[in-house]
Amino acid sequence: MYYSRLAAVDRLSFNQIATSSFIRDAMREKKLVAHSSPNTIRGKVSEFYEAAKDEVKQDLVKLKKDGVRFSLTFDEWSGLNCRRYMTINIHHGVIGGDCYYHFTFD
Repeated sequence: MYYSRLAAVDRLSFNQIATSSFIRDAMREKKLVAHSSPNTIRGKVSEFYEAAKDEVKQDLVKLKKDGVRFSLTFDEWSGLNCRRYMTINIHHGVIGGDCYYHFTFD
């Protein structure tokens, strides 16, 4: 999860994460494994993505089986890098649960 957050939120490349002595030292301080290969970090991020994707799928399947109704909203925009993005939000009205799922595509 830490590698995914560094890549997605802080917008660091896998190589930057792998070669940063500050990041490696901070991870070791927290008793975490600090990988020094960009390919290993890419693999860890991919594993986290697949696990999160499967969890969302399971949540949606369970809600559908429970008879929960969904609504979709869409948003499209262009980033500063002139790339186009589209977001799909899946809303549901289950009390005490997440109200929506947010997916962004480029």
